Amino acid sequence: MSNFNDNLINEIKDKNDIIDVISSYISVIKKGRNYVCLCPFHNDTNPSMHISPDKQIYKCFSCGAGGNVISFVKDYEHITYREALAKLAQKAGINIDGVSLNYDKPQSANPNKKYYEINQLGLNLFSYLLTEEIGMAAYQYLEERHINNEIINKFNIGFGGNDELLLGLLKAKEIDFNDAAIIGMLRIVDNNYLNTYHDRIIYPIIDIDNNVLGFTARLLSGNGPKYINSVESIIFDKASIFYNINNAYQKALEDKEIYIVEGPNDVIAFSRAGIDNVVCVMGTSLSNNHLKLLKQMNINSIILGFDGDEAGQKANYHAIDLSSKNNFRTSYLDFDKLDPDEYLNKYGISKFLENIKNSCSSLEFKINYEFSLINTNNYSEKKKLVVKLINDINNNLDTFDRYYYYEYISKLSGISNEVINTYVDSKKEFIKEQNGSINTYQEVSNLNNDIDNASAIVLFFMINNKKYFEYFKNEVGSFANEFYRNIFNIISACYLNNDIFELSGLYNRNIDDNIIDFLANLTLQIDSKLYADEQSFFDAIIVLKKLEELYVNEKRLIALKNNEKDPIIQAKYIDELLKNNQNINEIKFKILNK
Repeated sequence: MSNFNDNLINEIKDKNDIIDVISSYISVIKKGRNYVCLCPFHNDTNPSMHISPDKQIYKCFSCGAGGNVISFVKDYEHITYREALAKLAQKAGINIDGVSLNYDKPQSANPNKKYYEINQLGLNLFSYLLTEEIGMAAYQYLEERHINNEIINKFNIGFGGNDELLLGLLKAKEIDFNDAAIIGMLRIVDNNYLNTYHDRIIYPIIDIDNNVLGFTARLLSGNGPKYINSVESIIFDKASIFYNINNAYQKALEDKEIYIVEGPNDVIAFSRAGIDNVVCVMGTSLSNNHLKLLKQMNINSIILGFDGDEAGQKANYHAIDLSSKNNFRTSYLDFDKLDPDEYLNKYGISKFLENIKNSCSSLEFKINYEFSLINTNNYSEKKKLVVKLINDINNNLDTFDRYYYYEYISKLSGISNEVINTYVDSKKEFIKEQNGSINTYQEVSNLNNDIDNASAIVLFFMINNKKYFEYFKNEVGSFANEFYRNIFNIISACYLNNDIFELSGLYNRNIDDNIIDFLANLTLQIDSKLYADEQSFFDAIIVLKKLEELYVNEKRLIALKNNEKDPIIQAKYIDELLKNNQNINEIKFKILNK
């Protein structure tokens, strides 16, 4: 069988208009030359996804989702890239008989397969041992934690047993002990292979394809760490995987939200209460890799339930901060300084579920946490924190929410709501006064923004018509800024053998996501007044040249001034700096004034 090649992929894209395909899934509305719709990849309330029929791409300006017709079908239907190609080929009537829908390498050639099989073999043994006499103490421990046979089977819980049993099984199955050691099932002590999970309760970590990636194991008796995880290996990266994602996956997809807790027993506590879309991290902080996986699942809401101790609260704070920066809605569950498992066992399912309904906002948690870190009897510390929180609130919330949190901060700090509102009003007045008199140094600080604006305008015209690319290449050559230079090189490569620039084709290549996002954003600016006529392009080139020259000159003069000890010569450089700044002010940036 042959594989999908570039020509076939391009044919499939060309015969599937992106507007027709997306509108077959969701409603789209024409707006100017583009279309808009509610983004299906996050909980969108105002149309934030823009679709360009000219460029055959889509881009959400809220959650950042973007791509071409193939990536839309792939992400919307939660299927593989090749399955999306096959579906679109069928829709367009393109014959793909004889084309492989599998990956280039057959499954048997997967270098990780033998490690998954070793872990599966170990799991089979561990599950069996829990039901035998050797696992009686482990079984009794689970019973005491209200973990019955149904839960044991659902989570594939087992018992590690002893060295002899595991080594005997691996030997009988002709498993290389070194392979088992590479993934941490065996450990080497004094040149002897030993069972890593000896006398431990076993919780397997299984991915959404039912591969056993590794284990987390709780000590039942004796000395040693309470919990251990499989070692980092080719199949186990604790900063990228979740425990219970195999069980949580489907419900999380349906609800577009997921609960993240601290340990396996906390996950099981939620399951006992009838909540399935819950996972835990593997002894590490929530990471960008974790969030990347959740974005691929189109999840937009995270409910955090880390333990109530100091370490758990710190983990909550980090997770809320990171999730918010990645555009997830976050909330926090307060289990009264207990972990979820303890809370459930102490108060029962009814109160557990009631507590979940009363989750607090992530901002409430952050405010409470930051107050817990200061001495509230120290006025200076308290004032500094209140000012910081007010600034954060003013930058990120609407009017209604702002006044709610002003009052919330007032209650925690003891500073009256009237004083807080007076401070906010005085700050607004100060900003208004400052905005009324922008000085030369503020103009200089905007220099890079002007360069960015001019560069974006030039690139916009270049990707829409090859003649503008040729003009810029002959008149200017390239960009001084590395980011824009890399984009220029990509455009140049596209125009080498073609007369048009196809952005949709870049989604199939290994190109920096930041560049793809920039070009997608740029493409969808077609209705902006900044890009309305050809003169904008020529004006932008003039400005780009001039501002770049002034910027370089300013840096040179500052360096000379700072390295000069003679005050008279220093004064000369300051005078030149002032003249340079005056030249900046005299530039009539027509594009920005239209």
